[in-house]
Amino acid sequence: MNINQNYISVLDIGSSKICCLIAERESNGFIKVIGLGHIASEGIKAGIITDFSLAINCISKAIKTAEKQANIKIKDGINVSISSDKTIVKLFKSTVNIYEKKVTRNHIDEAFELVIKDDFFMNKKIIHITPINFILDEAEEIKNPEGMYASKLEIEFIVTYMGHSHYKNYTACVTQCDVDINKIISSSHAIGRAVLNEEELNLGSVIVDMGAKTTSLAIFAKNNLVFSETLAFGGYEITEALARRFGISFDQAEKLKVMHS
Repeated sequence: MNINQNYISVLDIGSSKICCLIAERESNGFIKVIGLGHIASEGIKAGIITDFSLAINCISKAIKTAEKQANIKIKDGINVSISSDKTIVKLFKSTVNIYEKKVTRNHIDEAFELVIKDDFFMNKKIIHITPINFILDEAEEIKNPEGMYASKLEIEFIVTYMGHSHYKNYTACVTQCDVDINKIISSSHAIGRAVLNEEELNLGSVIVDMGAKTTSLAIFAKNNLVFSETLAFGGYEITEALARRFGISFDQAEKLKVMHS
């Protein structure tokens, strides 16, 4: 998060609404929300930009509303959360030969570089990459291999990525609103870190987040996101199915769903 000058700025881009939040870190360590802007989404469907101009207009309104309420201008960048079935999580393993020497930070960095420079990611943008398992000569669950002797170092990484064109569309929509981007994160990752405590993250937890047009499932274990899947199906489709089945209006179906589901 952006904490420069004690301000935190975040933007959540959803299929039904776009929300911008500005908070201030107080001297006592608490974080106080000082600006909030939210608006119904247009130009975005199931986490994909479908109309560039409409999407920019909605994002701009949400940001300006938050800035006006907070009485500040976002100058140090904003962190953007997205939910899309085009965001994919996959396990990768990288191997570096050590030749019976001590493992150093350079070896770990080399394994990292082997993953991000893999041809698989030629037309893709990595959003998150996290080492989840270090293996020394087939001995697994090494917490910190630095300084240990081995012939071979293997590292398993969990990588979250999306198509480069989709990534560029998101970043262009936000930067066209006169703000810079600090980081783009997947909503599954953000939700897990927000709602799970340390014990739940370590022992293992499953989170299901149903939005208007997408539903995300995320699995956390050993303090890491180990699996995530986003489906292009959400609450809107349930409401639509109820409306068709019972021959009622969409608003009536939405009320029925909220009250009895």
